[in-house]
Amino acid sequence: MANRFQDYDFTDLDNYPNVGYNNNNELIELQYEGNRYLRPYNSKLIMSPEAIAERDKCRDNLEYFVERWCKVLTLEKGITNIKLRKYQSKFLKILQDERFILSMQSRRAGKTTSAALFKKDYQAGISANTSKLTLDIVRMIQQIYELLPPFLQSGIKKFNASTIELSNGSRVSSAVIGGSAHRGGALNFLLVDEAAFCDAKKYNAFEDSVLPTLQTSDKTKILKVSTPNGFNHFHKDWNEAISGKSGYVTFLVTWHDIEFYTQEWADGEISRKGILYFNQNYVCSFIGSSATLLAPETISGLIRNIPIVEDYLYTGINLYEEYDENSFYVGTLDSSKTIGASDSDNDFLSFNILKLGNKK
Repeated sequence: MANRFQDYDFTDLDNYPNVGYNNNNELIELQYEGNRYLRPYNSKLIMSPEAIAERDKCRDNLEYFVERWCKVLTLEKGITNIKLRKYQSKFLKILQDERFILSMQSRRAGKTTSAALFKKDYQAGISANTSKLTLDIVRMIQQIYELLPPFLQSGIKKFNASTIELSNGSRVSSAVIGGSAHRGGALNFLLVDEAAFCDAKKYNAFEDSVLPTLQTSDKTKILKVSTPNGFNHFHKDWNEAISGKSGYVTFLVTWHDIEFYTQEWADGEISRKGILYFNQNYVCSFIGSSATLLAPETISGLIRNIPIVEDYLYTGINLYEEYDENSFYVGTLDSSKTIGASDSDNDFLSFNILKLGNKK
């Protein structure tokens, strides 16, 4: 390592060195716990006028920052710059402008990468339906951060599997969806990923214990994102959002919005995995666990358009009309649950009370 300032070309932003002075005023390469791509907490990086100008440009233009400096590891090309698709650019704009966002997106749409961005003094929370997915999201953010040039980084205070803490006050923490996730945390941003695949009781506990506190702040953003998974709690959230009841803005991405998908590919995928799988994962259709007599779109429309007098969230009971003692009723039982299925699979027992008409 050279020991003189003039040995470094600090105008070369693509190869900007992670270099600063130690307590003895010696020029050294900065490293966080042996990682040369990161520098330690409160270390002082040498900043050229070019680097300062570029940092300010990135701060003022999120789309420019993502495409110019954010890189990801892909199977096809290795480490490569992020090239935003049209819907991703629109998504970033919505993230900047809106507070509460509900996004339903086709697989491989890059939704989590779009949300993995940093701000100064920003407290971000990451939650998903499983521990593995939650930690995978944190690791994705860490990879993006490590590949940024040093002049766009802050020093590292903590950099482990579940948490990132930076010198600029920013922090990313992670927790599996549940009643205790992020409880008491003052978050500026909360990402809830694959919400539709979370156990309903855990999701409801999460909604009751975490979201009310965050929604009282006028600075908190909440992004819920998922592919659909039948007519469950996420379907309810989606219908409430598109009807304007919840205050969430919706953002939908299907396979038609992703340029590398073709009709030939779609036909092959349908042939291999079936139309139900394709519609749920790539068309973002709310379908049941098996084929139904009515088309999924018809069922979804019926559910969305029937007024509900009262919704008993934890028991799964919807009351569509108050009891009328002058009317006849009949009860039906549909034992549709598959023997041996887990609580998160297939359909459950369904008991319906139907009004037949007046007694007179």
